Amino acid sequence: MNKISGISSSIYSNHPIRIIVNRFKKNGLEYFSIFVLLFSVLRGLIPIFTRNASLAQPSYSFSFLAGLILSFYGIYSCFILKNNEMYKGIRTLLILNLILTIYWILPLLILIPSFNLLMDTAYKCWFIFSIYAFYKVPEEKIILAFKIISIFVGGFIFIDFISLNTSLIPNGYDSTMARYRLLRSDFPDILSRTAIFYRPKGILGAGILPHDSGNLLAILSCYWIAMNYRYQKRDNSIFLLSIFCTFCLILSQSVTNLIVAFFCIMIIFLSYYKKFFSFSNISKTLVLVIPFISWIVIKFSENIKLLGILWSGRVVNADWKGMTRFFGDSTIMDNLYSFFFGYGHLLNLSEIADLTELALVKILFEYGFFHASIFLGLLIAPMFIYLFKGQKKNRKYFFPYFIAILVSFLSLMHYGSILRTTNIFVFLAMYSQLLKMYFVEKT
Repeated sequence: MNKISGISSSIYSNHPIRIIVNRFKKNGLEYFSIFVLLFSVLRGLIPIFTRNASLAQPSYSFSFLAGLILSFYGIYSCFILKNNEMYKGIRTLLILNLILTIYWILPLLILIPSFNLLMDTAYKCWFIFSIYAFYKVPEEKIILAFKIISIFVGGFIFIDFISLNTSLIPNGYDSTMARYRLLRSDFPDILSRTAIFYRPKGILGAGILPHDSGNLLAILSCYWIAMNYRYQKRDNSIFLLSIFCTFCLILSQSVTNLIVAFFCIMIIFLSYYKKFFSFSNISKTLVLVIPFISWIVIKFSENIKLLGILWSGRVVNADWKGMTRFFGDSTIMDNLYSFFFGYGHLLNLSEIADLTELALVKILFEYGFFHASIFLGLLIAPMFIYLFKGQKKNRKYFFPYFIAILVSFLSLMHYGSILRTTNIFVFLAMYSQLLKMYFVEKT
């Protein structure tokens, strides 16, 4: 009888479902972290595949909720476990930022109670605790998730650009607009343009502008380009993704993200200029890139020429007022008060935060100088560790994450896309991997 019982117990323990359950118990945090990372970006696939616009908002809400749950682990690790794996300076900034945000929001909840205020607080002080969870995820799984995100975000931008601006896809414009209406029920049936070229929004469903997709593509293109030079043995998939993301970033026509990305690409070039002209890179360029570019030039020569003229005119003669105007009708005292103590926009004290499109300025006049300094310092803290605290021999290994965080921070010059649900967890996953530089020995 005992023998039979032992056999049945062995069969039960080796059952595929049981194995999956055991693995999830062991690696549940890793799986859930990867799920949050992927779903936050790809949540739009649910209304698209089901062709049901009513599922869009529940998908977005579930993505937000999943991010909150993941961040609970970080709160627990920070306050209860006091995890020694996290750099102490980061932990101090996290706690300070949380306290200051609670202090900032309490008067608002009394004066203008709103659920949206609590949601906004999550982006500023709660989600960032998820770095404790992403820190536990092995890098190879993070890289795989980034590859999936790159393919979907870039792929939808590429398809949308073709659909909206050419006749290669039958009924392409109408089908793309119908998809945008699935992603957002309040979509106004209006797209921004670069002269005659429509600017594709992609899968993220962010209003009429492409900045969120452009921001992700800027981060990922620089990340993949830098990853090309980390290993002695090259990964062809990384090389192709670097080309693909950069090309799709150009198609997104998100000017600020393009400028930031190409600035950071120049930093990569200056860091690895010798390897840029290696035999391997030249061979890949000749075999893969040149034939593809040649086909595009031959096929769309007139359109490319027109696009170049339009883009040069857009950059030189663009209306930069949204990024350069600051002062409205608010008084100097109101502006000074908002600068030091915040509440400029929500309490209508200062028009500066309303008029400017600079996310950095909005943060400064909404939170006040001290709180904004803590928050922005928290965002760039891993770069400080990389430059001044980490082991120098590890810098080459972690450079892709440094450059990705640099792109993310510089993108705050405009739209602030990294502080949105679709983008923030990609940024925080990069953030957590760079923090490993302080603790992990690499060869």
